[in-house]
Amino acid sequence: MAEGRNPLVPGPNDEIVKTPQKQAVSGKSDDTGNIKDITDIGEMGKTGIFSQEFISLFISLKKSGQLNGQTKEKIDELFLKNLQERTFPDKYSIKDLNILQKASKNDFKNYGNSVARIMKKYGGSGGENEIVIIKRALKNKSQSDLNNLNPIANIYRETARDLLKLPVPEKMAIYHLRMINSFLNLSEILKEISLIFKDPIAGIRGLIQYSKEYVKARTSVYGMSDFYSKNGISFNKNDDGYFFMEMKRTN
Repeated sequence: MAEGRNPLVPGPNDEIVKTPQKQAVSGKSDDTGNIKDITDIGEMGKTGIFSQEFISLFISLKKSGQLNGQTKEKIDELFLKNLQERTFPDKYSIKDLNILQKASKNDFKNYGNSVARIMKKYGGSGGENEIVIIKRALKNKSQSDLNNLNPIANIYRETARDLLKLPVPEKMAIYHLRMINSFLNLSEILKEISLIFKDPIAGIRGLIQYSKEYVKARTSVYGMSDFYSKNGISFNKNDDGYFFMEMKRTN
């Protein structure tokens, strides 16, 4: 497996699970099981989790002459646009899922174990996650660090591919769909961020969109965790689905 870890999978030294992200994902699902739309993702969305490193990078690119007047004007336009605007359209809709209409408690447990198994398969390598890599790359202006994002982008894509194959209880469908689409979008976003020194406009567009998709993906996982908790469906430590109980503890 490529080095690099999906930050949605609990692991050692998970320093990114702090106040901005915690605030962003703490909203609960409504009574229908739908995730409430995210309109305010706190400081993470307002300034970006890479703000200091980005400002340093922007100044460096400007001084080096890599940003001409037209490029700078385009970048300014990106920031003036509403950060909630979707740049990466969702690939799948609810009709693309294999939905179980009348799922039993055992079906929900099997589903949870299957999702967790896939998440651990692709995201539990124990390597650095992309947030750590990106922040260091921007701080040090390191293209070699950014190159390490491509294997992680592949991990997101492969995770989404395997999740799409699972039978999904109807009440989990909204979480499952958003997770798949967010993983696919994160895959494309990381590829754009990796180009920031070669194509600043594409890279900065990726940085702007990353926080939104990251929060959406994490919110989906928390939504699943909340569902299991509210409906008295638990996993023991030997179950793959215990992953959801671990996620609950990080909230």
